[in-house]
Amino acid sequence: GTDDDEDPDEQLITPTIFTETPIIGLAKNAESVVNNGDGTHTVNYLFTLENFGNTSLSDLNVIDDVITQFSGMNPTSFTATDGTLTANSSWNGTSSSNVLASGQSLAIGATGNVSISFVVTPGATASIGNQAQAQGTSPQGLNTADNSTDGIDPDGTDDDEDPDEQLITPTIFENKSIGNKVWYDIDGDGILD
Repeated sequence: GTDDDEDPDEQLITPTIFTETPIIGLAKNAESVVNNGDGTHTVNYLFTLENFGNTSLSDLNVIDDVITQFSGMNPTSFTATDGTLTANSSWNGTSSSNVLASGQSLAIGATGNVSISFVVTPGATASIGNQAQAQGTSPQGLNTADNSTDGIDPDGTDDDEDPDEQLITPTIFENKSIGNKVWYDIDGDGILD
């Protein structure tokens, strides 16, 4: 021990230091893009989160700034829908609005999902890229974040248990056609513009 009395009477506990490594991953999939026939399209995305770290994660956030990323398309009718995670019924598509309800968490190795939908008027735009971000906090207060990758697997396509892929999710708008011609109804009045 520490008293040099040749008697092993000390019973000091050896501290074990646990180093947290919080890692969150996010995948974003365009589940459907529906042409509403009036110049608008309803866009539906599925978000899949996964905890790749060695500690649980709480205070989960999924931020998708639809207002900015779809600027010029007049995004409206924002809806967040529960999956295995609970959606925020007040989600409004801004950079400060969490898709998830407060109090969401993920255990080590766990996955969870939630969906959003909104309506846009794409005009002549045939496609647009979109990306979201997931955030979480470890029990010791360490933060982790990940920009989404396209698809339903937060690990991407390489199966290395590291969410390092950040492929932007394409959103493709169906154009109307008559015969073998494509036409655009920019103002949504049903007449070729």
